[in-house]
Amino acid sequence: MGESKKRELWIDYTRGTALIMVVLAHSQVPEKMFAFISYVIVVFPFLSGYLMKALSFREFFKKRITMVISYYYIGLIGYIVWILTVPEGFRKADNLTYLKNFLLVRTDLLDQIPLTIVPLWYLIFLFVAEFFFLLFSKFHILPYTLALGIFLRFIQPGALPFKVDVAFSGLYMFWLGKLVKEKKKDFERYLGVIGFTGLIVWTLVALFVDGTSWNMDHYGINPILTLAGELGTAMFFLWIGKDIEQFAINSTNKISGNKSRGEKIEK
Repeated sequence: MGESKKRELWIDYTRGTALIMVVLAHSQVPEKMFAFISYVIVVFPFLSGYLMKALSFREFFKKRITMVISYYYIGLIGYIVWILTVPEGFRKADNLTYLKNFLLVRTDLLDQIPLTIVPLWYLIFLFVAEFFFLLFSKFHILPYTLALGIFLRFIQPGALPFKVDVAFSGLYMFWLGKLVKEKKKDFERYLGVIGFTGLIVWTLVALFVDGTSWNMDHYGINPILTLAGELGTAMFFLWIGKDIEQFAINSTNKISGNKSRGEKIEK
């Protein structure tokens, strides 16, 4: 099988590690720990950018529309369960407000949307961000929109429906993933240094500055340092995923070698 067809297992290891940390973040961890883990959100758009292929608009909608369907299908179930089971005393808004914010994907309004729907925001964000990336690439204006997205982090004009604002702000992470794919050998040459440096930057920013919150379209008290923390997080997970992959390969080869030697002895 050619190298281009070979599955890159480090992606699965990286995604799995990130998912474990996301679950941990929602387990009532201390505030500083939550701020640290909040940066893990960047891993998913980074990997999406790495895996991104050139698609026509028709191919894009055919492949990605399931994310939108999943949001509204699962979200509708969550909405119905919420309005039927949650006591009035715990509600902060009326049913119509809940429905409106669900439909507009205003998951940043935590008091005005069923909490069962909030985790689904990422599906719409990913769909919109990938569409923007494709659209802006087709019109050769991607560098300008990347700069605009980073600039918007500083002025924070306010959340928009359908995670349009978050898509702009997070667009650069898709670009970074694509860049790493294109410059794979260059990154791998210095991966240990890049990954360890990323861990240090991520840790320092998270513990001594602030966390990041993409769902809320809020990027800490210092967006420049938050951006550095996000970049560091992506580089660390690239490194740790590659290391886990190599460890798994070495372990498999060792087991296979021991098995082969055992079979020869028996013969």
